[in-house]
Amino acid sequence: MSHYKNSNSIGGSVNNSNVINNEKVDVIRGLLMNKSEEVLRGNKEIQAIHFKRLLDLSLELLVSSPSNQEYRDLRALSLFSFVNTCLPPNDIAIKQLELANQLAPNIDFIKNRLETLKNDNSKSNSVSSNGNLDKIKISNKFFQLSKEYQKSGDLQLGFQYLKTAYENNQDNSELNLNLSNLYEKQGKFQMSIDLLNRILKKEPFHWEAHYNLAALEHKNSLTEKAIKRLKLIINSNSASENQKHKSHLLLLFYMNFVERYNCDQDKGKSIYEEHLKYYNDKLLKRHHNTIKALQFSKEEIAKYSKQSPIKIAYLSNHFHQHPIAYFIMGLLESHNRQLFDIHIIQIDNGGQDDNFTKRIRGFIKNEKNWIKIPESLISEYPHLLSQSIREKEISIAVSLDMHTEKHAELLVNRIAPIQINYLGYPNSSGIDPSILQYRITDEHADPITTEQPFTETLIRLPKTFLNFDPSHLPPVHQNIKCPFETNGFITFGCYNTLSKIQPCTLTLWKRIQDKLPTCKILIKSPLFILESSCNDYLGTLKDEYHFDISRVILKPYSFDTNSHYLSYSDMDISLDTFPYNGTTTSFDSLYMGVPFITLSGPTHVHSVGKSILNNIPSLSDLIAATNDQYADIAVSLASSPDRLKYLRNNLRSLLSNSPLSNSKQFTLNFEKVYKEIHSKLNNK
Repeated sequence: MSHYKNSNSIGGSVNNSNVINNEKVDVIRGLLMNKSEEVLRGNKEIQAIHFKRLLDLSLELLVSSPSNQEYRDLRALSLFSFVNTCLPPNDIAIKQLELANQLAPNIDFIKNRLETLKNDNSKSNSVSSNGNLDKIKISNKFFQLSKEYQKSGDLQLGFQYLKTAYENNQDNSELNLNLSNLYEKQGKFQMSIDLLNRILKKEPFHWEAHYNLAALEHKNSLTEKAIKRLKLIINSNSASENQKHKSHLLLLFYMNFVERYNCDQDKGKSIYEEHLKYYNDKLLKRHHNTIKALQFSKEEIAKYSKQSPIKIAYLSNHFHQHPIAYFIMGLLESHNRQLFDIHIIQIDNGGQDDNFTKRIRGFIKNEKNWIKIPESLISEYPHLLSQSIREKEISIAVSLDMHTEKHAELLVNRIAPIQINYLGYPNSSGIDPSILQYRITDEHADPITTEQPFTETLIRLPKTFLNFDPSHLPPVHQNIKCPFETNGFITFGCYNTLSKIQPCTLTLWKRIQDKLPTCKILIKSPLFILESSCNDYLGTLKDEYHFDISRVILKPYSFDTNSHYLSYSDMDISLDTFPYNGTTTSFDSLYMGVPFITLSGPTHVHSVGKSILNNIPSLSDLIAATNDQYADIAVSLASSPDRLKYLRNNLRSLLSNSPLSNSKQFTLNFEKVYKEIHSKLNNK
């Protein structure tokens, strides 16, 4: 359906014309960026509909203002998209690209494609061996251009060049791998999976394809399948050490999502044993000599124990727009600079610094205290990097990512006498406790009675281990009316990543649907950008879990922040996932006036929802200890319209006045811990 009105009208005021043209620009950009799966796969009928609309609109726009360069560019890109996707005969393609080049001579990839087609036009349709060689050369040229544009952050141009490279050499595994990665970034998971399976059909032991496929399986909630694939890589004789290493890191993380590793029978013990195996098989073997050599001497410890102010370093790959930055912001801003000298160790993986980075930099007054390390160097030169960091004489190093990144490579080489695992990684590090001593949590996420094993000593902060600082959020106004007031039925929703919606979660949600025959369930995921993916997921819900799919709503992610937060007005109640509870999405939900229901369990990941709700007045009754309780709470809350209305209007205030949002007190609690563990240095 069209998103603009009166597209064929050329009358009206200048302002109306501008509004219509702006709407047309948005529609054209959408058509250029978001082709349906049928269009991309070559369904001729669907392609004809898609490109007729695109070409008609872009022509209308150009006719309305022929000298407008933006309109000329959009027309040129529309012609190029038609040629690139539909692959018409060369003479037609050349004619269209000549028009495009005249309209937008500044767009290099159009010019390059035109030259390529003209060079090929004189050749026979039956390609000789020399023709194949020419195609490979052309493919290599466009592949190189694609990599350059991807590196610069221009994924759209990178994608266009990569598609051209792929068309000229479809059997190239590296091209298939790269195109698969770009499809994944666009949310087109099935197309990405198809390309990876194409590689594996030809090369069954292409371990990079297996690794990427495991990541996609996990994103599709097929985590058990992903774990089996990762173990295949880890236990293979032909995979490189680097491939085995990164596969093991992924395995450790994925195990946190699976029910059988987080149930009352296991209590996280299997995950703990896998962490020990990773430490012994990977880290200890690789760093055995330096681990021993880099022990701190008694003289060095004595020097650190007298340090004032105490030097603290926070390590992360995510000092930019990312949940790690959201949750660490209040602490970094509120630190007492007279007592603590704060350092940042930014692991740079090629991402762009943004406004969050700039804001965090503002908290670090001395530029020398900001240490930026290219991620690629950690694997190659961990010992040298660790020694370089030690020269800063940091007393306490806090890893905010741990095994979700490669921090252990630095930490096992002792960058500080006191090392802490906090926030971003939801489990034990498995590292020798004489090297990494502490893990910071709270009494709700990891109660005194926990039977989950950790190599670290647990330090429980008062009230909460999380600090929610909403200053990073746009000024989004709440919809003060609950959806059920308009719809006449309750809408449950979940905006957690699809990988957290495991089979056990869906089984319990089906019980809620059965208990409330008019309710609907809303699920968001990048996967749902394609209609075929929605149909596949609905098919799974119907065939394997027996959902009434007429009462399931699937939506793609909102790529702009405002739209994401406003979309909370579509749900009445959030359903937390398990065993891996939500964190960022849970806070977002509360901030937008939507209460969530959580199921707590015997491990840390299974108890984060409990930690959050125990810190909000009058919400602890939304914590379930059993599956039956979870379903009963959902029914009870759905049957409490007055309470839902009250929470819609007051939850943001309740959150902002809770310990979760008290950055100053949270920081004081943290600093008390730092002073206590620092005072124990002389006892080592």
